[in-house]
Amino acid sequence: GMLHQALMGLPASEGWQGHYETLRAEYNARGTARIRRAALFCWLTRACLNGFWRENRQGQMNQSKASYDVLVMPSLSLLRYRARQLSFLQRHGVPALTHLRNRSSTELRDVVYADPPYLPLSRTACFTGYGPIPYTSSDRAQLQEVLLELAVDADTTVLLSEQSTEAVKDWPKEVFQRCRLPVLRKGSALSKGRGVLKEVLLVSRQNLEGKKVL
Repeated sequence: GMLHQALMGLPASEGWQGHYETLRAEYNARGTARIRRAALFCWLTRACLNGFWRENRQGQMNQSKASYDVLVMPSLSLLRYRARQLSFLQRHGVPALTHLRNRSSTELRDVVYADPPYLPLSRTACFTGYGPIPYTSSDRAQLQEVLLELAVDADTTVLLSEQSTEAVKDWPKEVFQRCRLPVLRKGSALSKGRGVLKEVLLVSRQNLEGKKVL
């Protein structure tokens, strides 16, 4: 209730863009009360470009603002649902995939979607992630181990976003169906050096049952 009330006090009508940099700076300052900071986090996820949260190496949110005329804030019921999710992560640890791998049974079929950072396109590229903790080749290997194990589970469907490069070969064809999407992403932090990257969606074959994905 207090979080929803604090969130409703933040700008969402026309002209909200004029408050974006100030509120982002307040969030990054880390000096605000917990409820206020949580409200700022929720607000920034709705106000940032494409809803895509990004941080620099100092752990500060640095995503630019979106171009929406107005913002749609989450309802009280959705905030309560998110609170239950966070409680789950606090009890079981952030690596939720590890929890899924170690579960004994499920009542409903699980769907696991992963969209990890792409591997650098060249040896000189230094991109490693969207935060102060880099995404390493070791992290990728651990993720692959978990997803491969989940992909052969009859109760789990795994979907994975990948770049259409040699990295796709790391995911065996006998386990994942490759669906090349007509969606284009632009890579590189420098706008002048950005190129077009093709997208591939990998879907575990275990639960396809002969159905066409796309």
